Amino acid sequence: MDNNLVYICDVNFQGDTKSINLADRNFFVSKDQNKYRLFEALCPHMGGTIHKEKENFKCGTHNWTFNLRNGHCNTSPKLKLPEFKTTIKDGKIYAKITVKKTKTPTIKKCYKKDLRIKLHSHACLEIIYKKFKILTDPWFNGPAFLGAWTNYPANKVDSTKIKPDIIWISHEHSDHFHPETLKLFDKNIPIYFPDFPNQRIFKQLKKLNFKNLFPMPFGKKIKITSNVSITCFQPNSPWNDSMLLLQVDDFKFLNLNDAGVNHKIKNIIGDVDLISTAFTTGASGFPLTWNLTDEEKLSWIKNDQNGQTEMLLNAIKTYNCKFILPFAGHFQLWHPDHKKHVPLIGTIKISDVEKILEDKPVKLINLLPGDEFYFKELKTTRKLRRANHKDLYSLTNIQKYLEQTFDQKTFDKFYPRKKIIKKQKIIDYFLKFNSSPEIIFCEDLFLEIESQGFCDLYFKINNGKIQHLKSKPNIINLKIKIPIEVLQEVVSLDLSWDEAQIGYWCETQRLPKNKYNINFWRMVQAPYYKRNTKISKHKNFKKITKSTAILKIIFGKNEDLARKILNRYGLYCHSCVFSQMEDIHSASLKHGLSDDQSNNLIRELNEII
Repeated sequence: MDNNLVYICDVNFQGDTKSINLADRNFFVSKDQNKYRLFEALCPHMGGTIHKEKENFKCGTHNWTFNLRNGHCNTSPKLKLPEFKTTIKDGKIYAKITVKKTKTPTIKKCYKKDLRIKLHSHACLEIIYKKFKILTDPWFNGPAFLGAWTNYPANKVDSTKIKPDIIWISHEHSDHFHPETLKLFDKNIPIYFPDFPNQRIFKQLKKLNFKNLFPMPFGKKIKITSNVSITCFQPNSPWNDSMLLLQVDDFKFLNLNDAGVNHKIKNIIGDVDLISTAFTTGASGFPLTWNLTDEEKLSWIKNDQNGQTEMLLNAIKTYNCKFILPFAGHFQLWHPDHKKHVPLIGTIKISDVEKILEDKPVKLINLLPGDEFYFKELKTTRKLRRANHKDLYSLTNIQKYLEQTFDQKTFDKFYPRKKIIKKQKIIDYFLKFNSSPEIIFCEDLFLEIESQGFCDLYFKINNGKIQHLKSKPNIINLKIKIPIEVLQEVVSLDLSWDEAQIGYWCETQRLPKNKYNINFWRMVQAPYYKRNTKISKHKNFKKITKSTAILKIIFGKNEDLARKILNRYGLYCHSCVFSQMEDIHSASLKHGLSDDQSNNLIRELNEII
């Protein structure tokens, strides 16, 4: 028998499924007619934990459901649970999976006495160790998402007093990557950010005249000083996001921001001392701007609140942290047009998190913007005396604050002005997605783009190709109604569609209502790589297969793009000593990729080689 096969369970288990735990990884064995199928209990959406509920598997984070027999997602049909091929021998089930139990580090009796953390706003943290300062995701100079979001609770930040040694940007959403705020800083400050293949962050920072830019390959540890190092990791979800591991000697701080939980990196980083993570809902136009009834919207919001709670607890359990800092939820919708949504977003408060964690073996670092936590005394200093949380987050006080602070002139600086843009330019923008390797994963659908004062546009996506339609098709699977000035801004500046969607500027309809086209939204959020048309596939061209050596990929044609694709799937081959000995199959197995994930990796690599 293959030495790589791992025993799962006997075939004669009771019921149609069996839950299995192998070295801190959870699986389900499912009977599918005469087959036994092995699924990992991880949601491919945001890394939530899968449970069995009646006739489905279900993720409690966003209530996505999966077929009990084949693992296919009922909510987003192109997704499925990670599956591993099984082998039956002598009435026992085996599979090729990596089961590597994490070594628990020695728990330190004390923490870094010279370490402190200050929350300036939303997701903007200043981590200070002795005289060294790191600033993350600064946003405090004007609204985000084309004028839609404002910081709340307010904190008047004096940028002249913030002099970081380095700045880290987690991703391109404007509540994390905010050009107007970055303009306030010295252009010689080194800025670190994930090496996303679309290079939007890099190009924008160049326009802002920053001189020391450091794109970070996922999984590569970068030493900043003799005591401080940083490592960037990709999320488990398909979104263009990242998390940062900051190490100060042997103290580990994992900044998850709003990237969810990635169980795969646990075997790389081990337990951590501190995690920071988003804690509230509302950071999406869904469900409030989608074609749902009021009852359905309220149901989704309640589910999202429960899911966010589960995500917090999941993160604590996964990384076995001693401290947790909830952040990246200090915002409100600013524009009067969005006033109707305010009562329903951001309904989880820090005081709610306190109740959730009151019996958990973890210390809550409870910071509001302007507050600072000192590890030496394990205490918090407050910048201002504030009303208690109940008053601060009362709907009346929030609405009053928004009405008093909204300023039309300031809004006009961030909301796009109408431009003269030809219809063909918008059509060409959508057709350009044909040059993105990710189009091969996109769902088949009919798309309508409606913009007031501008003719409607129709597109068909089928079999990995998008084409423009001159007339309206009989069925529209996805309709996006968007203000013309916002559409023109997205097209002319190549912005992420999240700037429009998360900014609550769009009204979206989907048919059927319970299907989510996740690969379409992933593609328009941040399209990766363009095919290199200068590279021709001559007669001796060999397709990449499972047996292709890793070295041939990372030192072959389009090696930079190939490395970035490998990174996206959690294979950090550029910095791994084993890359010279492994092929795609063995590397995928070692890093916990399912058979489907491994096949998708090969398809995507073949698109750019």
